[in-house]
Amino acid sequence: MTQEAARGGPAGRGRRLADWRVWAGAVTGAVLAGVVGASVPDAFAVGGAVAVLGLAVQWLDGGRDEPWPDSTRRIHDGRRVEVSDLTWSLAGRDGRVSGPAARHLREVAAARLARVGLPLSAGFDGPADAVGLAQRCAARDALGDRAWTALMPDRTPSLADVAACVQALEALTDRSPTSQEQR
Repeated sequence: MTQEAARGGPAGRGRRLADWRVWAGAVTGAVLAGVVGASVPDAFAVGGAVAVLGLAVQWLDGGRDEPWPDSTRRIHDGRRVEVSDLTWSLAGRDGRVSGPAARHLREVAAARLARVGLPLSAGFDGPADAVGLAQRCAARDALGDRAWTALMPDRTPSLADVAACVQALEALTDRSPTSQEQR
């Protein structure tokens, strides 16, 4: 189908008018109306109504849905855009942030921690091996208890906890060796 036809241009109108299903439905409606005892003008009216309804359905369904744009994330290493990207989806219930916002906060925190030399290879709640425990302890010490608790996957933090976590992440990035070298 051409773009003109998809937008309802002359080529699209011609295809809709030539669709045999509309006219078969109109004839069937008129015949059925006649069979049940409607007068000839009423049967033609029923057939016309079915044709108009069929054309309307085709017209409403004639345009193709536009696909959603790709939601590929842009990587902004070293910028504070991550925090502003996060804030758009903070609204949740009962003073708590939404689940997607909490997951995004964990992603940003993991990236920031890795950037300053505190990777979490096992994640925030991975296996309790020695390496994973040491990494989590170092990250918790760097962020503080309130920020670390806000990042735990088993809870949705309050807005105040998220604000404290964001401040801790900003302070962590500001005092990192890489940020001091860039100045």
